[in-house]
Amino acid sequence: MSAKGEDLVTLSTVDVYELASVIGSQFEKLIDSYGSDSVANLMPTVIRVLEHLEELAKFSESERAETVELKFTIERLLAEKKLKAEERVKYEKVVCLLFFMGKVLCHFTKFVGKTTISILHDAQLLMSKQQQMRGGMYIPTYIF
Repeated sequence: MSAKGEDLVTLSTVDVYELASVIGSQFEKLIDSYGSDSVANLMPTVIRVLEHLEELAKFSESERAETVELKFTIERLLAEKKLKAEERVKYEKVVCLLFFMGKVLCHFTKFVGKTTISILHDAQLLMSKQQQMRGGMYIPTYIF
């Protein structure tokens, strides 16, 4: 491990191999000084602990990789969500504008329709008066 007390979450398999090397060196010193019987009972337990630590380090590395991948996925999804929200706001503005334009067109059509009827009615009355002035008999029919 690169630093004493390093966070176990960041422990890598390389760190475990470095620890195993250091422990192996210490076992060799003990064997040289006191003989192999001095570490015979301790060595299998330490090896088993190092193997478990290696498995945990592998698991931790895969979890960290998955965490990074999930963070990228979350960032992508949030960006997509933001883009969709912006598109929805634009869509709603267009819908509101079309609704407003429809209302304006409806009022305009009613106004033009009333104006057209009024113009036709006035034209009929004018024609009727002109006919009466000429002595002809004209019976107006109103358009309604």
